[in-house]
Amino acid sequence: MTVAIQRLALACSRHRWLTIGAWIIVAVALNIAHLLLPPGPSAGPAAPGSSSAIAQDLAKGAFGPALTGSSPLVVHDTSVDFGASSGQKTLRDIEEALEALGTTETVTVPAPGSSGIATDGHTAIIAVTPTPAVAQDKALGEELLSTAQQTAGSAAAVAFGGGLGETLSVPDTEFSDVAGLVAAVLIMFVFFRRWAAVVVPLGNALLAVGTSLMVLAVLSRLIYIPSVGNNLATMLGLGVGIDYALFMTTRYRALLRRGVPREEAIGRAVSASGSAVVFAGSTLVAALLSLSLTGIYLLASLGWAAAIAVALSVFASLTLVPAMFSVFGERVVRPGVEDGPTAEAALDSSRWGRFASAVTTHPWRFTIVAVVILAALAAPALKMTLGTSNPGNLPRTLTISEAYALTDQGFGPGQNGPLIVVAELFTPATDPDQRDTSLKAALEEADRQEKQTSDGGSAGDDDPRAKDPRLVALSTYLKGVPGITHVGQTYVGPSGGVAAIEVIPTTGPSDPATAELVSTLQALDVTTIEQSDDGTPITGMAVYVGGFTATTVDLFAVIADKTPMFIGIVILLAFIVLMIAYRSLVIPLKAAVMNLISITAAYGVVTAVFVWGWGAELIGLSGPVPIDAYVPMMMFAVLFGLSMDYEVFLLTSFREHFARSGDMHVAVRRGLAETGRLVTSAALIMVVVFGSFVFADDPLLKIFGVGLSTAVIVDATVVRVMLVPAVMVLIRRGTWWLPRWLGRALPVIELEADPGAPTQAVRRDRSLARVAPRRVLIVLASAVLAWWIAVSLPGQAPAAGAAATISALAMVILLLSAGPGASMRAGIMAAGYVIGAVLTVAALAISQGVSAPVLAGSAPLMAIAVLAVGLVGVLVVARSLWLPVMVGALVSGVSWSLVGGSDASLSQLAIGILVPSAVTALVAHVADVWIGGRRADEPSPDRVDVS
Repeated sequence: MTVAIQRLALACSRHRWLTIGAWIIVAVALNIAHLLLPPGPSAGPAAPGSSSAIAQDLAKGAFGPALTGSSPLVVHDTSVDFGASSGQKTLRDIEEALEALGTTETVTVPAPGSSGIATDGHTAIIAVTPTPAVAQDKALGEELLSTAQQTAGSAAAVAFGGGLGETLSVPDTEFSDVAGLVAAVLIMFVFFRRWAAVVVPLGNALLAVGTSLMVLAVLSRLIYIPSVGNNLATMLGLGVGIDYALFMTTRYRALLRRGVPREEAIGRAVSASGSAVVFAGSTLVAALLSLSLTGIYLLASLGWAAAIAVALSVFASLTLVPAMFSVFGERVVRPGVEDGPTAEAALDSSRWGRFASAVTTHPWRFTIVAVVILAALAAPALKMTLGTSNPGNLPRTLTISEAYALTDQGFGPGQNGPLIVVAELFTPATDPDQRDTSLKAALEEADRQEKQTSDGGSAGDDDPRAKDPRLVALSTYLKGVPGITHVGQTYVGPSGGVAAIEVIPTTGPSDPATAELVSTLQALDVTTIEQSDDGTPITGMAVYVGGFTATTVDLFAVIADKTPMFIGIVILLAFIVLMIAYRSLVIPLKAAVMNLISITAAYGVVTAVFVWGWGAELIGLSGPVPIDAYVPMMMFAVLFGLSMDYEVFLLTSFREHFARSGDMHVAVRRGLAETGRLVTSAALIMVVVFGSFVFADDPLLKIFGVGLSTAVIVDATVVRVMLVPAVMVLIRRGTWWLPRWLGRALPVIELEADPGAPTQAVRRDRSLARVAPRRVLIVLASAVLAWWIAVSLPGQAPAAGAAATISALAMVILLLSAGPGASMRAGIMAAGYVIGAVLTVAALAISQGVSAPVLAGSAPLMAIAVLAVGLVGVLVVARSLWLPVMVGALVSGVSWSLVGGSDASLSQLAIGILVPSAVTALVAHVADVWIGGRRADEPSPDRVDVS
């Protein structure tokens, strides 16, 4: 990797203007593509397979966007009675004006006496269904709002809620972005004291983030990406883009100070820091992409958006930074000023050296102090409560917040969170007068009661099929459910197989009582409802509960189920990666514990500020606000990945000094002295970038800003500067303990190149450049083919695509870790992986058949199967195969859970687990041997051993 990075850096530095121009051209081309592509899709079900998702699909199929895609236009005027003829004329005028614009599909005005007009008559709700183009073009939505305002008159308050309100109320983060960048520039100037050195990290971050946003804009034309995804991508892209370039710039300045020529300094600086940047960035990307394993599209899309920004920031650091080094040359340093890593004696006498000496001399003292600080910060996390955010938490200047407040004021809190009870009828609804006169008396009585409701008419006024006994009984039952203040008309779809009833709770969407009502309705057994006086129960019908509030309740339930699995996968991933990188079992265990401590401290601060309201006024809030259930999981992925950045740079320095001295005290003292100023400055930049988002209008962005900035500052100061060095000194040589058999099985990865390695010698080694790209292309092409075969086979489970992707990627990593040209070793590792997968499938089948009822479920069976395969691997399998066997077992266990767990058939297991890995290994091995055999007869270039 180091050689490839150095080659790339030198090529970009020699063609500096071409490199910079290529980035700009790509960003402009992406922007043009975004403008030319048609609007993208809207959000899909938040929790697939849930009651709310089924209700949404049924309602959308039966009624189209008129019921599922409309946005409420709230009109309030104290001088107008919208139930009177004059008020109705105003509403009709608004309807005509909006339809004349040509950007609406339907505009529905409420009739007098209906639930769309408040009791006092001064507030009305018009249902507006915009065309798909409006959702992607804020200007069209603003035209609709301004037209409605002009038609209603200046005395009226007009505001959009729903999806159109969200489009028009995207929080403005321009001030936050500018404030964060200005603060970062000031910190970098204090650190570098040269404007040229400041421009390099700043330009790298800005161009990387700009390109990332253009990529997301194009993707938004193809798939749905929440607006907060752009904010998260900007936040992370700026932070890591500046930090990664900062590490490279520091080393480049140090090499120039030593008299190294410009081109040589560029190659050595980027190769020295580039591997660590790639490793740290890849870990963060992997943590973010792990959100896809939850099966929740909202989290997955946010993870993709943030991962794209981080990946492009890494690539920009490897290409743009050396190009800008070549442009600025020696202007990044000031003559006569020492900079960068210094001699070991100077490290010991520096301020950071003296502090590090105190830490290593009194490790127990600093460990206790750090634990006390972290415990105090983390304590509030024990009281963290999750809720549902609502537009009422946003500033009143935003139209969606204005609509929320006007609706609450005119109709009550429940109107802001209506529920849609969707009935699926197994036999179509019909008019009972045409099929059963014996029920006529009962239905007439029900019809009379319906006419007395606030709807001003019966459910059957518009469609006689609404008088179907099943629907009448359901509507009557809903009116008697505690917590429901209003039951609307019954709408029947064209086929008669789907009906929908709007239900208004007595409480708002963020109230826990509303969530309890949703759970009650979802648990409703329709056979307990009598559809006639003789006690005949309802049959031939299933009921589902939809609407935004019901979707949120279902989403929270899924998140609660997925969170333990997600945390376990991310920790396991980080453990394996750090174990391979640092060849130690203690370091990854320590890193996992330290990262969890940092994250818990961040959760504690977030709880104190946003749940308890401590200091909420200081960041522009009037008091406590709810924390959405997905926020902690999203923060965990981001923070766990970010924590690895400083872990990598700090541990790499520790390992280098330990290799020279053999003394852990000396290694920790000098490693901390060498990296303390740089890591702290980089963390401070992250903190100001993240912290600037507390100035945003959206409370969600404030939560991310406070949480991320808290975690970074705690991680880079208390944890990395005090706790980690103290613990490593206490453990001493045990820090690097690794069983010999495991050490022989693990691949060797060097995160840092030797800064003194001559560029010319590396440049002559053509073997890697000749072999590595070919192997990479072969393996990746094989994985894509395997994935396509797996998802195309019949009888696959819904999540077979995700399982196939994980399995194929795991095989790609194993094959590439075998090294260039190592066909035999790659074949052995592939065979071990397949053996582990086969053993796991067999263990799952056996444990599924003999397990006790208490072990029923995916997680216990998966744990038993993976543990069994691990024991077999340790006791029986050859040591060289143990690691790929365990990887195959772990990946197979996760894939088994995705394809259905205990409900999956053997064919689904084979499709999701065995087919991708086996096809990838077979095709890659055959292609590699065939192409390698053809190249064997070609004359090889001279090779120089640079080891």
